[in-house]
Order: sequence, then C-alpha cells, then structure tokens
Amino acid sequence: MYGGSNPSTSKLHVTLVGARDLVKASQPRVGFRIWNDGSPSNDAWVYSSVKSGNSPVWNQPFQFDVLPDSSVEVSVKDAADAKTSLGENFIYVAEMEANQKLPFNMVLLGGPSAPGTESRVELELFLHAAASEPSRSGMWHCSPIPSPLPAPTLTFQP
Repeated sequence: MYGGSNPSTSKLHVTLVGARDLVKASQPRVGFRIWNDGSPSNDAWVYSSVKSGNSPVWNQPFQFDVLPDSSVEVSVKDAADAKTSLGENFIYVAEMEANQKLPFNMVLLGGPSAPGTESRVELELFLHAAASEPSRSGMWHCSPIPSPLPAPTLTFQP
C-alpha cells in the first residue's frame, strides 16, 4: 500500500470477485501492485488467497492508498508454477469516478488463451476521494460485467 500522509491520497477499495476462463490454471492467485509516475512503487505485491480451477471465486477485499495519477497493476499467476503468467492489466485511477461503486470486468492481456475466449478478472471498485479532491470522471478501458454474469456479491457462482 502506498504510504504517507499526502493530502491528495485517496482510498481505493477493490473486491476481487472472481475470474473466468483462465487457461492453464491449476492454483490461480491475483496480485496487485501500485504504480506512481509510471514506475512501480517500492511496496511489495499484495496477493489474494490461492484458489483452484479456471473460474475461481474469491470475494476478497483489498484497500490501497493511491494518488490521482496512480495505476494498479493486476496480475494473475499460477501458484503451482510461479513462472506461469495467466495475464495482467491495469486500473487507471485518473479515469475513475470518485465515490461510485463499479463492477469491473477486466480482460487479461499477455497470458495463454483458448480459441473464442478471453481470460477475465471480475472486480468491484470504489474510489473514496480525498476531501480536498474533486470527483474525476472518464471512460473505462474495460467493459462493465455483461449479462448473463451476475453483479458481484457474496453469492457469486463460478
């Protein structure tokens, strides 16, 4: 987590809901790392618990201190073989609307894929902006969770 008492720091609440269509996954886990000014922070990766299968469910919350220009790297690896990347992508804080909870269906890039499928990580995001910071709006790089997938809840089924 980005540390410090910077007044422009905001809290980013991320709920890792689940994943879909992970290829070559036996024990997937998801890692998060904050980037500032185009470089990874000195903070270590924060990892989810390990699950099994190609469409695991976590419903695991995380919280990060972020700056307006921060991004969050999201990387999925197989815990059984730490060298096996199942894909990654980024969340861009500058493009988020503050104080709004959003389902986020992130397409993973750079990992193995099966014909006709895209590996995805399903997140729920809430950016609690600093009191002195105006709301930011913008477009998402990834699409909201499409129907027929349910909205992220504790009863989410793979």
